[in-house]
Amino acid sequence: MKTLTSIILEKDSKETNYWFINIFHAIGGVLTAIFIILLIGTSFSSIFNNYLAMLILGAIFLFFSFIGMAKIDTKFAEYFVLIFALVGGGLIVAGLVQMLSLKSCGIGIVIALVYIVLYVLINSIVHRFISFFLVLLGSYYLFVHFNLESLYSSFLFILTTWLWVYKNVEKKHLSLASIASYTLIFFVLFITNTHDLLIQQIHYMSTYNLFPQSFLMFIYYIVGPLAIYILCRKYRLNSYTTFALIVGTILFYYTQPLGIDIAKPTIVLLIAFYRKSGVLTIFGTLSLIYSVYIYYAITFVDFLTKSKQLAIFGLTVLTLTLILHLYLKKNHTCVK
Repeated sequence: MKTLTSIILEKDSKETNYWFINIFHAIGGVLTAIFIILLIGTSFSSIFNNYLAMLILGAIFLFFSFIGMAKIDTKFAEYFVLIFALVGGGLIVAGLVQMLSLKSCGIGIVIALVYIVLYVLINSIVHRFISFFLVLLGSYYLFVHFNLESLYSSFLFILTTWLWVYKNVEKKHLSLASIASYTLIFFVLFITNTHDLLIQQIHYMSTYNLFPQSFLMFIYYIVGPLAIYILCRKYRLNSYTTFALIVGTILFYYTQPLGIDIAKPTIVLLIAFYRKSGVLTIFGTLSLIYSVYIYYAITFVDFLTKSKQLAIFGLTVLTLTLILHLYLKKNHTCVK
């Protein structure tokens, strides 16, 4: 009979791949790497005042990570190297920002460029998730600087819809495209969608007209129907169903600002239904709950205004449900 010590010291395999041992290995690797990095940082604190030293140390950490990832045998080693890769990337970004005296949008560009390279080079699933998330965050920060974040988030949502509808991203072995798809759906639902809600809530409180006058606001009314059209085209829904869903989406979006925040998770759940995807179902459901939580957590909107918005949203959705039910029943819609 194998002892606990022999299980811990033995290389990972199907016979010794106990989940609790893997967790302890990962925690041990992370804590050990953090201890070593803190030891280096406290011993040579002047490094952080010299951009050249930060670039050199970051390059050394990344080189060590690149070589180490190819020779990983245990979860301990994997997460040990992962921390060095993350810190190395951070040192490279900090060194470049300090060397080039970058501010605002320049920082976003550097973060995006550095981590897109690391996304390809460092062969670690966890690191690639984090790297691509930072790429999206850096690029999003760039668009925020030019007040074009709504346009960019709309583009990301269409790209996410296309990837999940047309590409088989749920594979046993994750490819670069699969990791990007998972990161995109998380970023769109929990980062840009929340920011969009805040933007539209401010727009609602300041100047709210029957028809939105901003071009960026108009983008929202294009994105939703386009995402629905991609879904209908993929699954060959007939023209009656396609028309009904597109019109319904436009009306759904019109109940801004809450409709805009709820629309994306709802469309994701619709894609999950057709793909029979458990991952998308979880993401969509959590995003709906999170959106409602953020909506109630907004402090600059009084309760009466929120109640009015919820009443308008609820009445619109109920009316839309009744109309679509009667319309689809009348036309006997079905999949071709």
